[in-house]
Amino acid sequence: MLYDDFKTAVREACVPAGSAGGALVPIPLVRRTLGDRVAAEEFDAHLCALQRDGFVHLLTHVDFDQLSTAERGACVKHPSGVVTYWVCWV
Repeated sequence: MLYDDFKTAVREACVPAGSAGGALVPIPLVRRTLGDRVAAEEFDAHLCALQRDGFVHLLTHVDFDQLSTAERGACVKHPSGVVTYWVCWV
């Protein structure tokens, strides 16, 4: 999936029609929403690029250890080493 298409899909997942935006959305939910349209490694790279480019904020989960193994596995490991669970469209 091209970066611009990914950006549009993430924006739609994070700011549904009629919403004010700015809500925290679980990254695993966004990943499931995109399904097989984007590979896991590409998803992670594009999401980190969206943060770098100022479109989203990526945040950690307060109690990461309480997440299921599947939810932890669907998070994004940021290049800084931090594992992020939430995405917020800016």
